[in-house]
Amino acid sequence: AGSNFQNTAFDKSVFASNFKGIYTLALSPDGELLAMGDFEGQIYLYRTADRKHLLTFRRHNGCIMSLAFSPDGQTLASGGLDNLVKLWDIETGNCLKTFDQHSDRVCSISFSPDGSILASGSGDSSISLWDVYLGNCLKVLYGHRSWVLSLVFSSDGSTLISCSPGDCDIRLWDITTEVCVKVLKGHIGGVFALDLNPHGKTLISGGNDCSIRLWDISKGYCIKTFHGHKDKVLSVNFSPDGRTIATGSYDYSLRLWDVEKETCIKVLQGHKSQVQSVIFANKGKTVISTSMDLSVRWWDINTGVCIRTLHGQNHITLSVAWKPDNLQPLNSQ
Repeated sequence: AGSNFQNTAFDKSVFASNFKGIYTLALSPDGELLAMGDFEGQIYLYRTADRKHLLTFRRHNGCIMSLAFSPDGQTLASGGLDNLVKLWDIETGNCLKTFDQHSDRVCSISFSPDGSILASGSGDSSISLWDVYLGNCLKVLYGHRSWVLSLVFSSDGSTLISCSPGDCDIRLWDITTEVCVKVLKGHIGGVFALDLNPHGKTLISGGNDCSIRLWDISKGYCIKTFHGHKDKVLSVNFSPDGRTIATGSYDYSLRLWDVEKETCIKVLQGHKSQVQSVIFANKGKTVISTSMDLSVRWWDINTGVCIRTLHGQNHITLSVAWKPDNLQPLNSQ
């Protein structure tokens, strides 16, 4: 059932007070908690059911660039402009650990499927692997030439996949041996975004060449290439059933693609600037997008209509992590 926002008190809602400075979002695996990171180094934790503000974490110095909940939902990881990675207890708000290996901003973070390892990608071109429980750096992976913007673990946790806008390739790392075991080549120019399908067998990537590529990660070759965007592809996401792909581009549009037929199903237009992030929600019935035009939009994928818009005021919301497929937005226009 959809949410009824007729009686919502917008002056007390999450986004009404803090949306103007939010840079990144993350939702807990059970969909009950929303974490929001702002430009000033603060992280706000809210309960989604009633939009109650639970905690504020204040230990970063500068913008929060990435957030991720652990698989069990008990720990929140954050990466910041201050080069630090922090782990937070979501019950107490205490900072559990601080990792300071990187010499530049932390652009991306990802937990392993069992929650024991946290990977962080940085503006210093490196990837660090951290022991979540002991708090030490296990390994540092080198090979990229610029910011590591996207990280994703394989479904068994043995492989880490990464990309960078400074490279034309995608790298697959064996996290035990620290070796890059495969390099996926095909994009012309940098690669900005990655996502694995729900079965963990195929990878989708978006790049500077305006294309979206589907890869067989076990064999290491490109299965299909999708063309249609008129500028670089900044974000990609599989639907929960893996049959549809959503992409966001510098051309201000979102596109929905049929994976099997290799065709563009819909072009979603409405943003006034580049689309930085796209993700499926509501069991794949809705796509959420963020843009440099300071708005977050909810789209009905069946009709292609924008059904809700949230407008920022001063700063830009660049990315959204919305894991569950059955959550409704907190409030609407």
